[in-house]
Amino acid sequence: MTHIYPRKCSYTGKGIASGYLFCDGSILCDEAPNAAEILTKECAKGGYDTIEAAFDAEYYLYTEWEEPDEDEMFFESGAKATLQTMSDGWVWYRVEDTDDMTLAQLKEVYNTNIGSMELVAVSEWEEAGSLCEAFSDMIEELAGGRVLGLYPEAKPEPKKEFRITVRASFNRIYTVMAADKEEAAELYYNGKSEWLEDQTEDTDEATTATVSAA
Repeated sequence: MTHIYPRKCSYTGKGIASGYLFCDGSILCDEAPNAAEILTKECAKGGYDTIEAAFDAEYYLYTEWEEPDEDEMFFESGAKATLQTMSDGWVWYRVEDTDDMTLAQLKEVYNTNIGSMELVAVSEWEEAGSLCEAFSDMIEELAGGRVLGLYPEAKPEPKKEFRITVRASFNRIYTVMAADKEEAAELYYNGKSEWLEDQTEDTDEATTATVSAA
């Protein structure tokens, strides 16, 4: 049984959990049949005579990824699942480009070990889904216009909009989706909120940040 992978090899197109990361962001699977040849060629392109010199110059490094990114994950074939958010804040992962997959690729998705998630046929316009109990059920659902999703087995706390008001010589308003005020404040201080608007206000007060539900 295959697994979900955190990265995708830029050369083989396969999902991977370890490999060589180049300074331009491309990734080479360390288990690719011609990995050594590709590594040597890429280092030569960078102007290095040996892979050791390129490594010492930090042109590339070897790394392992234990968990997928929050925004995307990959199947062994390279098929991608991306983070989606429903209107109530419930997050799930949509399996991309199922219309272009072969039957073998769809079977790989169905047979993949997705850990604590569930494979669901999703009706996006209704924001509802049903479990794929059998491969034939999954194919039938796709033919009916549904998409494939990976759902967390435990539904997380629904997220809602919070607004952060930063008071200084004027009010700067930020917005963020979070489960509660504490999470909203944490996201703001980590730079993960979005600027919404500025409001003029004459005040000599010190700069403060206030979190409130939208």
